[in-house]
Amino acid sequence: MSSHKNFEPPGRTFPFHNHYLPVVLVAFLLVGFTILTLLGGAGPVLAGDDMQAATPTTSGLMGFGLSTPTVPSQIDVRSLLEQMVLDGVLASGNGYMAEYQAGPLEVEQTLEGMIRTLEIAEGVEFTDLALGATIGWDSDVETGECGFLVRFSSPDDFYKFTISRNGAVALSPMVGGEWSDVYVYPAPNLDTTSGGTNSLAVALQGNRVGIYVNGVLIASLTDSSVPAGGGLRLIAGTYDGSWTQCTFSDVWVWELEPTVASTPGAVVSQTQPLPQHIQSALEQLASLGVIDSVQGRLLVSDVSVVAEANAQDQNAWIEIQGVGDVLNLVIGATLTWESDSERSECGFIARHSAIGAYFAAISRDGYFAFTTITGDSVRNALEIPGIQNMNSANGASNELLFAVNGEEIEVILNGVEAFWGLEYTVTRPGSVMVMANNYGGNRIRCSFERLWVWELP
Repeated sequence: MSSHKNFEPPGRTFPFHNHYLPVVLVAFLLVGFTILTLLGGAGPVLAGDDMQAATPTTSGLMGFGLSTPTVPSQIDVRSLLEQMVLDGVLASGNGYMAEYQAGPLEVEQTLEGMIRTLEIAEGVEFTDLALGATIGWDSDVETGECGFLVRFSSPDDFYKFTISRNGAVALSPMVGGEWSDVYVYPAPNLDTTSGGTNSLAVALQGNRVGIYVNGVLIASLTDSSVPAGGGLRLIAGTYDGSWTQCTFSDVWVWELEPTVASTPGAVVSQTQPLPQHIQSALEQLASLGVIDSVQGRLLVSDVSVVAEANAQDQNAWIEIQGVGDVLNLVIGATLTWESDSERSECGFIARHSAIGAYFAAISRDGYFAFTTITGDSVRNALEIPGIQNMNSANGASNELLFAVNGEEIEVILNGVEAFWGLEYTVTRPGSVMVMANNYGGNRIRCSFERLWVWELP
């Protein structure tokens, strides 16, 4: 795609629509330590960030005859994901970087038989993912442990993955307030010295589980004890000692995408011909190099939606039903506008979630606008004036096509490419919406006919 240029040249400032600023993200990624509570009984009760620790056992003990590798100086996520696929831990490594914390993040426990936790990616739930970090530890006993809580839906339901100074890796499922089992695996490649550093990575895809220490597969198994999604926490634990300190650096979370074939929906094949206007649009995108081929699935088609804002500076955003959260997609529609102000806009929103969204809109004064929202701020806001093939008359219709594939953004208006750019900011799937934005007038009505959404693989 040598003919395309990045829309964000160095040093250039773009005008933006300040009406996007109210989009708010609560982005506190670290939760402070809170009240410590001693626990008893059959299962832990979470109070603040402390929980009862699982007692190590030899259940599920097995050896792999591992050699000791060199601890990597920098975690190579993509190479590790490729190795997970080769090892059969993952069916596919397709996904996106959902969270990264350079750190260091310190978690310390000074109560015997307890674990202390620190939440990351607060408020976000994960089901299928790979998670890793470089962990330094300091403890007065060999049973001190560091690791992760995954699929944490409550203090009674989660997976606990840990490494300990006794040279072992453990997986402990907590189900209904009880440890359903504790799987312990020897890891000869662990640096068990107090003050040592190791990398720990885990992967969960469905009921498949993989655990890697310093880049080497230690355990591969299936377990369906905790099927539901949940939050993520870093942990430090003690058993018969008085303290354990864990320092986490380069913490990363890779959220795995379900494959097209495994996702509910109408998977389109050659035996299910597409409507001609959708087929032509996808072929045009393929010819531009925005998509590799006409592959994917049709989520909705021939839908009619109206977005209407009847007060000045009012916005109307309508989620398209039956689509759900999508990462890579193409959305198209015949758009008809009725407005008493040429500055009012109609358009699409993609990847709309708590962390941000992409906005693509046209206005009756001949402008195209692309805006990126991240958190509570506008990262990029680009306006391109003088779109010659736009039907700007009140009551006129336009064919608008919006494609988001990885980092590539493409907009086609009435069959002609209007915009191409690269944007790396919003990396999570999100809802798909239509919008009407009212500026300077009393009314804007945007009617979307023959609307369709195509999910890209």
